[in-house]
Amino acid sequence: MKWVLLIVLLSIFLGGILVLFTMFLFSLADSKVDLEKMIGKPAPNFVLRDVFSGQNISLKDFRGKIVLLDFWATWCAPCRKALSHLASIYKKYGDKNVIIISIDLGEKIEVVKNFAIENNITWIIVIDNDRSIAEKYNVKGIPTLF
Repeated sequence: MKWVLLIVLLSIFLGGILVLFTMFLFSLADSKVDLEKMIGKPAPNFVLRDVFSGQNISLKDFRGKIVLLDFWATWCAPCRKALSHLASIYKKYGDKNVIIISIDLGEKIEVVKNFAIENNITWIIVIDNDRSIAEKYNVKGIPTLF
């Protein structure tokens, strides 16, 4: 009797995982469609405040340049690993019309600023407090680069 109960519970558990996995796959398919609609079109504009200068940064101000958008957070381990790669890109191409804008997802300015100072981040950093920019770009996880 115990084996039957165990098998039933295990079946319910595995069925739930299968349902969640299927929902995840459908959400990926939906996001792919959204991204495909963006190909060949201008990137959605945004205006956010630079954490160091306090000036408004607008994507459209960089028209004609190569812009790398980095959606990230200080607590994100993969984002931290990506920093060395971003630093290499910025060092090699920063003076050649390549702009990096790291868009933090809603952390406090003091946290982001201190993290940037501690990690020698010298490119533009802004904060998407309400995550509306991440939503415009269909960001589903971080780090995400465009």
